[in-house]
Amino acid sequence: MSNDAQGQSRSWQSVTDGDELGRWLDQVSTMPLLREAANRSLDLLALSPGQRVLEVGCGSGVFLPLLAEAVSESGSVIGLDRAPDFVEQARQRTHATKCIQVDEGDAYALAYADSSFDAAHCDRVLMHLDDPSGVLAEMRRVVRPGGRVVAAEPDWASLIIDSVDQTAMEVLIRQANTGRRQPHIGRELNRRMASIGLIDRHVEVVGIFSLDYSDLVTYGLNLSQAADALSAAGELDRRRTQELIDALSTASRDGTFCAYGGYFVVGGAVPCTRDSSD
Repeated sequence: MSNDAQGQSRSWQSVTDGDELGRWLDQVSTMPLLREAANRSLDLLALSPGQRVLEVGCGSGVFLPLLAEAVSESGSVIGLDRAPDFVEQARQRTHATKCIQVDEGDAYALAYADSSFDAAHCDRVLMHLDDPSGVLAEMRRVVRPGGRVVAAEPDWASLIIDSVDQTAMEVLIRQANTGRRQPHIGRELNRRMASIGLIDRHVEVVGIFSLDYSDLVTYGLNLSQAADALSAAGELDRRRTQELIDALSTASRDGTFCAYGGYFVVGGAVPCTRDSSD
């Protein structure tokens, strides 16, 4: 299938302001949740000096130096992103590290030979795609037999926020998640990896636990936008939903806020004998 045809049938959510989004990626990469997910990903990748690893959807390149450290100067790290702004940001970030290369390309049709990497990784990429399994299958294709594919994804649909009106809060969260292509992708990773033939799978969960509503806002939860949509549809009173949202900030200041969800880090190995799923 051509890239144009794939773009029509398996599209991505667009990047409208690469500089602003790049700054946001830098910010959230320093938060405990994302640091822990990165550490779990590195553990599951189990990289060694001299190996070759692919980072799919590398964004502004925040994870690439960690991969470079794992494979050392004798290895190589390829970062891939489809957004030219991100590619440029990642190149600027990593230009002094000789083992890192950043390419512009399509994760649905990776421009690399079969079995040309020791491992492949993505983080918060599949949640934006119409066809996550298609990208996982491409990652498997370019990883050698015995190599590993690792994906880290939040499960936004698992998010629970304490509220005096739990029913209305659940409706708000569900509406907020309609803006995400794959709000359940975290819990689906093990099944999706099994479906493309990855074996020796390991599933780890990092808790999206917070006592501060502003953390969730920083991660990208927009309850105000959800409240606007529900009000326009006549489903929830806008004044009432704003009271509930304001109460979350008050609870954070009072020390009574609580929210929880799951961030999944899942890895699997390419079988040493290729099978019919190739």
